[in-house]
Parts: sequence; C-alpha cells; structure tokens
Amino acid sequence: MRGGKEPRIKRMKEVLGDSYFNHLASLSDLVLLMDESHRYRASAGVRSINELKPLFGLEVTATPFVESSRGPVPFKNVVMDYPLARAMEDGFVKEPAVVTQRNFDAKAHTPEEIEKIKLEDGVRLHETTKVELLTYARENGVKVVKPFMLVIARDTTHAGQLLTLLESAAFYEGRYQGKVIQVDSSRTGAEEEEMITRLLAVESVDEPTEIVIHVNMLKEGWDVTNLYTIVPLRAANARTLIEQSIGRGLRLPYGKRTGMAAVDRLNIVAHDRFQEIIDEANRGDSPIRLKQVILDAPSADDRKVSVQVSSGAMARLGLTDTPALAAPLPRARRGRPVTPVFTTEREPGAAW
Repeated sequence: MRGGKEPRIKRMKEVLGDSYFNHLASLSDLVLLMDESHRYRASAGVRSINELKPLFGLEVTATPFVESSRGPVPFKNVVMDYPLARAMEDGFVKEPAVVTQRNFDAKAHTPEEIEKIKLEDGVRLHETTKVELLTYARENGVKVVKPFMLVIARDTTHAGQLLTLLESAAFYEGRYQGKVIQVDSSRTGAEEEEMITRLLAVESVDEPTEIVIHVNMLKEGWDVTNLYTIVPLRAANARTLIEQSIGRGLRLPYGKRTGMAAVDRLNIVAHDRFQEIIDEANRGDSPIRLKQVILDAPSADDRKVSVQVSSGAMARLGLTDTPALAAPLPRARRGRPVTPVFTTEREPGAAW
C-alpha cells in the first residue's frame, strides 16, 4: 500500500461489487499471460501473482533470468528456448556490429570530443544507410524504409543539450533541424503528446524524425524495424551496453535478410568502448557475436546520394515520374533535369 491506500486494482468497483483483484482471484480458470516476465520475478510481483492464485502462468521474455548478488539466476521452468544467437544464425534478425574509427585513441581526446566524434560518425553511418536502403528499394521494387538513429543520453539535462546540438546550424549545416525528438520524463502535457505521436510514427517515411534521443525509457517493449544506428553516450559496462542496445534494433524491415550488408546490419557506435565490447561479445557465455566496422576519418567525399536515372525518351515525353539526366551536355550543365514535351495529364494519352 502507498500512503495508507490500497492499490487501485484492489479497491472496490461498483460494477463488480468487489475489487477487480478479488474478482480475478475468485476465478477457477484464471490464466496469466506475462510479457517481459523477468519484471514480475521481483518479490512484490511474485507476491501479487501468488495472491491471484492462477491456474497457470505463461511467461514470455528475452532475458529468462533474474539478477542476484551472485549474478544472473536462470529461470527453471523454461518450456521453449530460442536464443538470440540462434535467431542470428537463422537470419531472422539484423547482424549487430560495433563501430569505431580507424586508429582511434580515446586517451587523445576529451570526453566532450569523444561524444561529438561518436555523434558525427553515427550520422555518417545513418546517411550511408539511408542511401543504401533507398537504392535497395528502387532496385527491388519494395517499400522504401526510412532509417533512424538512436542516441542514449545520460540524463534529461544531457538529452536537452544533445537536442540543441543536433538541431543547430553548426551540426551538419543544420540538416537535422526538426528531425530530432527527445524522449524522456522531462516532457509533459502537449510536448509529451507530440513526443509520443512522433515516436509511434517513426517507421513512417512521411514522418520527419531521423534521430531519437532517449534517457532510460526505451529499454524494452518498444519494437521497430527501421532502427539502424545506435550511439550510446551513457556510462555502462560492456554487457549492459550490448544487451540494452541491440535489443531495440534487431528487427528486419523486410522480414528477412536481403544480402546487402548495410541493409541487414545494426551499427553500435562505441569508439571509447570498442575493444571492451568486442571482448565481452567473444566470451564463451555471450549470447551473440558482433561484427566489426572500422570507419576512416571524415572527408569531403563522405556524403552519398541515391540517383535513379530513367530513359531519356520517356522523360522527354513526360511518361515517367523519375527525372532523367540530360547527356551529353557541357560539364557545367550536367545533372539538369530534362523538361518534358507533354506537361498535362491528358497530353501523353492523346499522343498514344
């Protein structure tokens, strides 16, 4: 009880004549379906479940163990086990990879510099992935997937500072202004409603969000298919970083692997913890193995675009939505879209 009052589920309900809790406990055929069931294994959760006296409980969790002073204690009543390592081998999830910069020396940088480098490299990966996904969709006639980047902040103050930086004109020429949302407990009222609305629509290609900053709110129970880059900026041990990071972004947008590395891979940017995370993933009791991605230092040639070129004749006749590039043309004029001969909807039909 809190403040001397019974929890709401145990208070009397006029329509039942008793509390909802007592009503459930009186049922002879009560079955509990418990998602994220490791959360119910704490003493208060177990006590409440025992009071309900269910016929049986069916638990679902990706982490079938409880933490103790001696380390994780596995569940003893597992009837079906399909570990992450097997899902990765069977090709049902993305392949997680830890990312750093070539010859990166964390000791040569201040914590602030490391944070900025990780964010910038995260965006470099994000923009490359965006082009690869667009190209794959065009070449295979499938839906376009809009990727986004997840940034894990230390606290709400840090999250607010990151939001200001990522939307500023100084960060990638202001390219992400209006494309970043902050997801944490500091949002209330109308701001909270907007945050939730944007977060729920983050998979839509029509929703502008490309970067999500969160503070301890998206660890579980939030599943999306278009998370491709994670930048953890919060202090944590290697095992926690691995478990909390990859769990949010392993779902495949097309339901299966495509064979294209960038489309099938989840990137975890961890310059300062790179070797520690690799060593943890390579331990015998680790459930996964991580790929490694080594980035070269940024250069002026980093930015990529996806170009779709259609038939010049079709473009001249106005029979395609894809602009063709006029060629051959003088170098100064290359890349200019062709002006179609037919400009109204009826003209192409009349010509045919």
